[in-house]
Amino acid sequence: MSRVRLPEVRECDYLAAAGELHRGLIKTMNQDCVVVWGPGVPVVDRAGGGYLFGVVDGMGGTKGGEVAARRTVETLLEYYTDPVATGPDRVEALLHEANRRICAEQLVARDRDTMGCVATCVWADEGRIELLHVGDTRAYGV
Repeated sequence: MSRVRLPEVRECDYLAAAGELHRGLIKTMNQDCVVVWGPGVPVVDRAGGGYLFGVVDGMGGTKGGEVAARRTVETLLEYYTDPVATGPDRVEALLHEANRRICAEQLVARDRDTMGCVATCVWADEGRIELLHVGDTRAYGV
């Protein structure tokens, strides 16, 4: 897993995020997930803990890639269930936990024994931004 601390963010009046999903030219199923969570965002409107942005994609169109991506998103959502453990260390721990859960599921679901996913997450709070990355997805800053 790669992890990068980005330069400090200057104060601004707004935060904008966008994402686009596309199944690609060859695949028949889209295994992508894009998440934006944090204060003021429906589903997770909790003050404190910062914002969490993520792109998760099933790996190479393998069987169960969409399941692996969904498991990773479900695990990342647990970030907001613990009011004490927040920050990029917590996000990194949850990515490791998602991997553990996916590997455990591979052992019992033989039809998905090759499932996997890639993930890129950006955590932001109080002028800090950190990028957490597993696999070949990309993050661009503008």
